[in-house]
Amino acid sequence: MLDAQYDLLLSGKVTDLESTAQALSSLIERIDHGNVEAAALQRAKDSAQRNQRLISNAVRAIKDVGARLQSARTAQRGFESYTPYGMARTVGGARAKLIKKI
Repeated sequence: MLDAQYDLLLSGKVTDLESTAQALSSLIERIDHGNVEAAALQRAKDSAQRNQRLISNAVRAIKDVGARLQSARTAQRGFESYTPYGMARTVGGARAKLIKKI
């Protein structure tokens, strides 16, 4: 089950993770009741930690992409500066024009 979750994470199908929830819940229940051998428990722990690292890195990457997109949006607006005569002006800020097709 944890390997299936890992495969979903690697393939980018994070919306399909919900399908592993029931199996994960069953595994947790078995662990809670002590119905798991020590070796199997260690393998599950290692897999869960691997998946957690992957999830944490994915979340960090999504946040980085969001910050990068925000930076690009800010750059599109240009920046404020002054002319040699002290007048305010916006430098850069080329904006894409919206083309409406009929």
